[in-house]
Amino acid sequence: MLFLKRKELKHAKFIGECASADDEATRDYPEVLKGIINEGGYSPHLIYNVDETALYYKAIPKGTYISKHHEQARGRKTGKSRITVMFTVNITGSHKQRPVVVHKASRPRCNKKLRDMDDSGVY
Repeated sequence: MLFLKRKELKHAKFIGECASADDEATRDYPEVLKGIINEGGYSPHLIYNVDETALYYKAIPKGTYISKHHEQARGRKTGKSRITVMFTVNITGSHKQRPVVVHKASRPRCNKKLRDMDDSGVY
């Protein structure tokens, strides 16, 4: 922070978007989930969580540092090239599956030397 003050810099965001969750529903959900698991007789090692995320590999940062004498920073059009990565694990953590990578190409150029796609973790 001293560096920022000394150089008269401030943080500027290019794009900002925020969403809030329902606090009451989030607070009560763990108990509801325990009830569903107990009523259904599900074993914890058979319950899986799947999460997916997008990796924008050509994206630019959402913010930068500028002189406090400037009002704003110029933004640029952000790259939309992305891959989707999916992670799967059971509740106990004893079974973690390999990540699944989804790309628009069936065999991306970065993997052109791989003969067996199963060894790369890319599907």
